[in-house]
Amino acid sequence: MAYGLRRVHHSVDKPETNSNYGIVFPWWDKILGTYVALPAKGHLDMQLGLDRFRTQRDLFIDRLLLLSFIKQARQRANPFEAAK
Repeated sequence: MAYGLRRVHHSVDKPETNSNYGIVFPWWDKILGTYVALPAKGHLDMQLGLDRFRTQRDLFIDRLLLLSFIKQARQRANPFEAAK
């Protein structure tokens, strides 16, 4: 159960991202109205993560470890924006 809750929290859809904060105590989300049982697209079709960090290079271990320290990474444009 906790894995599914955490997974929904990492969805790209804002209402799902803004949900399921209490992994250890999920009843907090139920009390506060932030509980989402299932993602709108289902677990198999939902997208996870941040759009601006979806390139192959972003998956390399050095980038993952340094991600929060790299100013350029936080300011980089969304690579999928042009495709829309």
